[in-house]
Amino acid sequence: MCGISRTKISKLIFNYSCNNTNLFAPQKVRRRRKVRFAHLFVIIIAYSIAFVIRFCAMPKNIASPQLSTIDAVDFFAYNIFMENKLHAVLSVRLFTDEKCFGPGIAQLLRRVETQHSLRAAAISMGMAYSKAWTILKSSQKALGFPLLYSTTGGKNGGGAILTPEAKQLLTAYEEYCTMLNAYAQNLFMEKFQPFVEESL
Repeated sequence: MCGISRTKISKLIFNYSCNNTNLFAPQKVRRRRKVRFAHLFVIIIAYSIAFVIRFCAMPKNIASPQLSTIDAVDFFAYNIFMENKLHAVLSVRLFTDEKCFGPGIAQLLRRVETQHSLRAAAISMGMAYSKAWTILKSSQKALGFPLLYSTTGGKNGGGAILTPEAKQLLTAYEEYCTMLNAYAQNLFMEKFQPFVEESL
């Protein structure tokens, strides 16, 4: 065969096949492989982040029934993996005779806690200081107790810290949301599993 052995031809064909597998695969198959790889990569990242959140950010003494590490990891990874699939989104808001607490004020308080300033917290959320102050005053009025201690002037130019009541309320709210979301995930999969599989 023009001086080329059968073994050499077989080797050339094998190398060509290995290097050009995607050329023989239909476009739909190649796209599906890319999607699966992307999903796997996202899940690995999600699990890593969830472990960090569990041990660094989540409240430590959650009342029974306690949320396990695996529950927290599975819920976080599930939400990322199912971002464009059928899923439920829960938002917890607390009321007296009017709305007094929810995810927005909770996020604002957490940022005040780390930045020690209502103005800085509002800016980090893309919110006007006047709006943040209005939300805070409305929440305090409905709850019946202050959420922030504010100082003006002084060596550091003033700032804000959470009151003991605000810290207690914020911790309870976050623990409640965490446990509720974990239960909701299991209930959602129990009730909507066939629809989730169809949307994959």
